[in-house]
Amino acid sequence: MKIRLAFDDFELNGYELISPLKGKNPLKLDEYIDNGEADEIICDSILEYVPVSNLMDFIKVLATKIKHGGTIVFTGQDLMMLAEQYIRGEIDILSLNKTLYGLANHAWNFKLSCVTLSDVNEICQQLNLKVLERKLNNTEFVIKVQRQ
Repeated sequence: MKIRLAFDDFELNGYELISPLKGKNPLKLDEYIDNGEADEIICDSILEYVPVSNLMDFIKVLATKIKHGGTIVFTGQDLMMLAEQYIRGEIDILSLNKTLYGLANHAWNFKLSCVTLSDVNEICQQLNLKVLERKLNNTEFVIKVQRQ
């Protein structure tokens, strides 16, 4: 089973989409995924909707949902890179705020935290998830980890 957690309605071929636009809350995984059931979970800009004080617990729950040897792919905006772009004048305050806090056009579309690639990497290592890949492209990061 392959799953994509997101706050949009983009259907990725071969992946079950869990999104509020499909009537499913991607932060309530126990309602949709049994422990050890998933081969891969893509968390497409999901961490921004998890309060920073709950990030470790959320990623820990994700790790229980994938099979041993399964993978989790996290994507998101890197706070450090966004701040650097703002300081250099490459993005304005309106763009920065939209990226950091969401569009606020729905009750669920309010972002609750900001992270960096390094933050996610550190949490995954603390949870004994093997980091397979780390990429930073402009302000967007991707990190792929594996459950041992």
